[in-house]
Amino acid sequence: MIQAARGEAGWSQRLLAERAETSQQWISRVERGAVDPRLSRIERLLGVLGRRLAVESAAIPATASDDPDLVDEAEAARLLDFYVPRCDILWKRLDTVPHVLAGRLAALAQGLHVRPARVDLRIAEKDAAAVSRALSTLLMPRWHERLQMYVGNDPFLDAPGPLRWFAADLAELRIEIVPSIEVGLTVSVDQRSLPVVPLGELLATDADIARLWRRADAAARPVGGRPPAGRGPDRQSIE
Repeated sequence: MIQAARGEAGWSQRLLAERAETSQQWISRVERGAVDPRLSRIERLLGVLGRRLAVESAAIPATASDDPDLVDEAEAARLLDFYVPRCDILWKRLDTVPHVLAGRLAALAQGLHVRPARVDLRIAEKDAAAVSRALSTLLMPRWHERLQMYVGNDPFLDAPGPLRWFAADLAELRIEIVPSIEVGLTVSVDQRSLPVVPLGELLATDADIARLWRRADAAARPVGGRPPAGRGPDRQSIE
């Protein structure tokens, strides 16, 4: 929402940060969903952009099909069949580099029926150079924060700017560099084993996945009761 309002105003993150008397880094974290800001701070950002925040309640969707971010079992299988083969060249380039799939695609591969919008990867700091070499063969334009568009072909993870790339086959690729990773869980999709961040960890560390889990659980739960057998995610079985 903030990114859309800022884009319509033609403002960069830096300009919005200056006008709102905050940091560009915080604006970036808000737009990426990496923080859970107070409504008062969102109101301030929108106010600077000449907007106001309107909050209203909405009925819980009766089924997952009523929620645009949730899908049924058939659509979940179709989305996996779409994303995983299309990313095949990326998996091949990274075969020798430790990495784990994160975000919505990782959750989808582990049975949480959500609609992915991109490919999220986590890598360890020590492997950044190796990943840069792997990406250099893919010719993907990189997100330019000042221009607010994908430009050029900069695969180097140590270069300034967000770690976001666009490719026609992948839609968007985002990479998060962390101190270390543990490749302890793999899932098999389309005859390929994908290392993933375990769903339990995603629920604890990814605000987007946690929100989608709650929405999926609410969509599957009758009012005042537990989810019927066979509907909704089963936290115990996944953990």
